[in-house]
Amino acid sequence: MQSAFESDDFVKEVDEDIAVVAKPLKDHGFVLGVLQVSRGSNEPFLQEELEALEGVASIAVLSLVAAHRVA
Repeated sequence: MQSAFESDDFVKEVDEDIAVVAKPLKDHGFVLGVLQVSRGSNEPFLQEELEALEGVASIAVLSLVAAHRVA
């Protein structure tokens, strides 16, 4: 799988047993982490699911940045 750290978008992989999607958590070009979701099905993620994960990733970035500023 292509490294999610090197991407600006979702990195997706589907094999015979599992579907995986990873999204880098970035703030101003700095990688804070990676959100990775997998499921035990080889069905690719739907666009609606990717949009929901994009929202979760955005909230995670805001939370990480806010926590860093308080600490």
